[in-house]
Amino acid sequence: GMELVRVGQDLRKPPRPIDDWILTYSHSDGWHRMDGLFRTVRILRGQIDDLEGIELPLNLVEARYEDLVDRMSQAFLAALEKSEWQFPSQRSQSRFWDTDVPRECRVAVFLVDALRLEMGWSLLQQLEDLGTWSLKPRVAMAPTITPVGMAAVLPSGGSDFQVGEADGAFAGRWGGQLLPGL
Repeated sequence: GMELVRVGQDLRKPPRPIDDWILTYSHSDGWHRMDGLFRTVRILRGQIDDLEGIELPLNLVEARYEDLVDRMSQAFLAALEKSEWQFPSQRSQSRFWDTDVPRECRVAVFLVDALRLEMGWSLLQQLEDLGTWSLKPRVAMAPTITPVGMAAVLPSGGSDFQVGEADGAFAGRWGGQLLPGL
């Protein structure tokens, strides 16, 4: 409940530049925490056999969450349009192999959908004692559909990535090579 209140208060004066939106959502104490807590509420709701006495408060929390997500989406879209769909300070998902994955040691890479960023933070907390970890959000290639996204994360040299068309559908393209069906 308190996380919903905090995000609601933040949304009274939402971030202006698009990069600030991404940072506000993704930093360790960011708005993603609201999504994680909401996921926990939904899991717990599914495990409780008798909701008598708590169904109304649960419904209110869910309604408040949906309202905040709607407000966030509308304000984010306005900021995105104002930025002309550009993310000046954010790294693209198609370049992370070149910029973030060291070649001199073993590395485990988890690619997590942005709507599940809170799950990445949860995993990071569980793995903290096992070594050095980092969580770095990346901007997805548009349109954000599977054939484009899957092609964009192939370790193929990010600067050559483009979106193409194959059989009337979007597809990724690396160095002129169309990659339909991913």
